[in-house]
Amino acid sequence: MKCFRLLFINKGFISNIGSLITLIIIFICIVLSIIFCIKEYNSFFAIINKTININSKVINIKNNSKNKKNKKTKNKKKSLFPPKKRKINPKLKKSLKSPEVKSSAIENDEKKDSKTKINQKNKEKNIKRNDYELNSLNYDNAIKYDERTFCQYYLSLIRLKQPLIFTFYTKSDYNSRIIKICSFFTSFIINYFIKALFFNDSVMHVIYVNKGVYDIIYQIPQILYSTIISIFIGFLLSILSKTQTNVIEIKNLKKEKDRYKKRYNELLKIIRIKFIFFYIINFLLLFVFWYYLACFCAVYKNTQIYLIKDVFISFGLTFIYPFLINIFPSIIRMLALNSKKDKRKCLYSFSKILQII
Repeated sequence: MKCFRLLFINKGFISNIGSLITLIIIFICIVLSIIFCIKEYNSFFAIINKTININSKVINIKNNSKNKKNKKTKNKKKSLFPPKKRKINPKLKKSLKSPEVKSSAIENDEKKDSKTKINQKNKEKNIKRNDYELNSLNYDNAIKYDERTFCQYYLSLIRLKQPLIFTFYTKSDYNSRIIKICSFFTSFIINYFIKALFFNDSVMHVIYVNKGVYDIIYQIPQILYSTIISIFIGFLLSILSKTQTNVIEIKNLKKEKDRYKKRYNELLKIIRIKFIFFYIINFLLLFVFWYYLACFCAVYKNTQIYLIKDVFISFGLTFIYPFLINIFPSIIRMLALNSKKDKRKCLYSFSKILQII
């Protein structure tokens, strides 16, 4: 890192793979951040308001149906004590007292009650829930609202965890698309940086002994270490980049006047602070990584190709492992929703722990 003068030599700068890759990614992130400030920032909060309004409409329909029921019961109570008695024909009295008329009236009431219950359930199902919301439901709500099959649940985990699919395909996750793209490129540079830290004298000696032949078997432990560490650092950075938990909390807020406004404003502030800190930390990391990788590649020119091979292999593992790991929580969740009552909740909570990994 003391050899910073090599960075500004023409030969060192042009043939420096690490420097060129990181500078390209920094440029992409700067362009994306400008687009985010101009366009996506306001549209992101507009989408949040739309989802809240749609959800509140469904909740208001439920409340109105409950109020109508209460009014009906009150009207029935009032009708028990009429102000004046009306004369009824004796023929009508006999017909009203007949068991056939009574049974038909009871059947009509039961049909109305069953229809209202079905309508309420349908309205509750009509509340739009994305993959993250359905996966984070508690056991009782999962039985009511989660009607997905094994494959549908498995694919939902892939959409949330596979980096390429999550970044460029998944849209209904309440996260900023531009910030997801920035964090995707940053995760590549994190992987590059950590792999360069593991590229020590012993690795270079093995390359020298093998006369430049790439030994992938020797590199496997270092590839695994660097992949695990980069995933962990990427997870810490994703806490700032992901806003879906905050948006879902806003959706589920009970609309009491004072408490709702306070908590709503607090959550919006948290989202804004997350955006600011994400960009500050992201660009600081990118410049630090650029300096280290540029110095490394300027000093060790002949090891750049071996390093970039290891980086692509370790970064490629992050694309493959979600397809394998997410099979286990999918199996356990399906067993939990279809097994005996005593073991269901334990299995379900265990599957929720596994789906975090």
